Amino acid sequence: MSNKCGVLQDFIENRESLIVKNGEVIQLEPDIEHLFSNITIKSGGTLTANAWNGQSGGKLVLNITGTLLIESNGKIDMTGKGYKGGKGKRSETDGFASSGESYNGKSSLTTRNNYGGGGGGKHQGGGGGGYGTNGSNAYPNTYRGYHVGGKGGIQYGNKELNPIYLGSGGGSGHPYFYIVADKTTHNGGNGGGIIILNANIVNIKKNGKILSNGENGRNESGVFMSAGGAGSGGSIYITAKTLHNDGIISAIGGIGGKKGKENGSMGICSNGGNGGNGRIRIDYNIMTNNGKIDPIIGYSL
Repeated sequence: MSNKCGVLQDFIENRESLIVKNGEVIQLEPDIEHLFSNITIKSGGTLTANAWNGQSGGKLVLNITGTLLIESNGKIDMTGKGYKGGKGKRSETDGFASSGESYNGKSSLTTRNNYGGGGGGKHQGGGGGGYGTNGSNAYPNTYRGYHVGGKGGIQYGNKELNPIYLGSGGGSGHPYFYIVADKTTHNGGNGGGIIILNANIVNIKKNGKILSNGENGRNESGVFMSAGGAGSGGSIYITAKTLHNDGIISAIGGIGGKKGKENGSMGICSNGGNGGNGRIRIDYNIMTNNGKIDPIIGYSL
């Protein structure tokens, strides 16, 4: 068995049990089905898969014939493993900043949204990515002239999760006129990934988590610098005969980055937009929920 941050290919196509120990981060191969008899994620353990790389990745698929047990402070986590956020620019002479990726394709230099992907700023912040709900625009966007904030990504997909999508990236913020040493400072956040989980029994203890949240936009601290928009939440699709949740199942959007210093020129820079929520579907025969599911279940049987 691989250790921390290893790729567990040995368990594909077999029925062995998996125990994720305290402090381990086990990274499975993405986009293929992983078959186990039982999975236990101990406190402090994390089960995940490789992120979207522009062509593949970002999807964790688990088929468990027995029980998934997530202990307190253990988690399955695909946060920020979906479509990528827009990349920052070094100076205002670079023109528009980049929009976030979405199901519509790669980012481009525009303030308009890339369907789900948030728009990049022009001397302003990036828009938040959208999926289950719209992402928000960069704000405040009050400065006039050629300063235009990125637009929030639009809602797409459906509550049945058919087809199922990654979360969209937030747009990048854009500097006013200063050249910045680190052009990653105003990047947009990545969207959440996909979790598909089929189990006989799912038992999530208090503070146990199944997460596919959007990544926050990058904050800014420099003068006249605008921040990145956040990624949207991804997708979580759970099928279980019995589900008991005392923990957290979450596919929410990230928080837009905070703008830098305005030095008295109100509105000359802006915050990144917040990411929209993702989507959650849970099909079950018996379910008890004493924890938190956010956003609320989009579909159930």
